[in-house]
Amino acid sequence: MKQKQYCLDGFLTEKKKIDISQIEFKEKQPVKIEERSKKYAKQMKQGKKFPPIQVFGKRHKYDTYQVFDGHARLLAHKLNKKRKILAEITLVNRKGQSLKCKVIEK
Repeated sequence: MKQKQYCLDGFLTEKKKIDISQIEFKEKQPVKIEERSKKYAKQMKQGKKFPPIQVFGKRHKYDTYQVFDGHARLLAHKLNKKRKILAEITLVNRKGQSLKCKVIEK
């Protein structure tokens, strides 16, 4: 089932849960992010809801998603041994360029 696409900050976007294993992730993060993610992981276990992470879409099906906002939330999910995470995906073409929204003038 295809998710509904919408415009976010001028770029074509869709929101859906994605496998964490499909996200490019640097295991070594700055200390600030590691500290924040431990705090977030605890809050998530207590039921607190967080906004979706933001990623660039995949150029082809074997590619990975690239995180541009939400590194600490992603790491918190990994600490809690979650397999999926809600993401806002900025769609890209095969060259990796973000797809802009078409503006309809009235």
